[in-house]
Amino acid sequence: MTAILLYAEDRLLEALGHAIVAHAGLSVRISKITGGRGDLENALPRLNAAAAHVPVLALLDRDRRGPCPGAEVTRLVPRRHPSMLLRFAVEEADAWLLADNEALSRFLGISAGKIPNAPEAEPDPKQTLMQLARGARAKDRRRIAPSQGMHASVGPAYNGLLCAFVARDWSVDRARVRAPSLARCVAAVHALRG
Repeated sequence: MTAILLYAEDRLLEALGHAIVAHAGLSVRISKITGGRGDLENALPRLNAAAAHVPVLALLDRDRRGPCPGAEVTRLVPRRHPSMLLRFAVEEADAWLLADNEALSRFLGISAGKIPNAPEAEPDPKQTLMQLARGARAKDRRRIAPSQGMHASVGPAYNGLLCAFVARDWSVDRARVRAPSLARCVAAVHALRG
């Protein structure tokens, strides 16, 4: 079984990366969360060099930045090794969670009809998810979102509950149907199997 290096800008992308790698029938040799987007971008030349020896998957949120993701990959890793995968969640990892509306509706205890059909077209997928979490049936699930008056973009249970959701309930197959950037990421990781 091929083992890869997984680097992500945050805990949620790391959890999603583990699910994507497992879906491809691969394993993760080393998993690392960087200190955010800037740290991961700075590590890309080193990761690209490592890809000559072991495949690398680096995951970032697109965050409505710059050109299309393909042009951004070329800018960040101009001479990218074929085993160096730099993939972007469009616009952010939260869109990939929203894409599995079946599991997310069960997890939050809300109607699947409340979840957008095209999560990558949402102007702010994180805020969409926060609004949905505020309407969750279970009080602990509402803690995914920040409380009224909090000056934070997410609540205290955001990483813990959503990473557990990805590990237990989220489906790569269901989500990739409604998230084209995820579908491209999954296809690229599957291609590493040779």
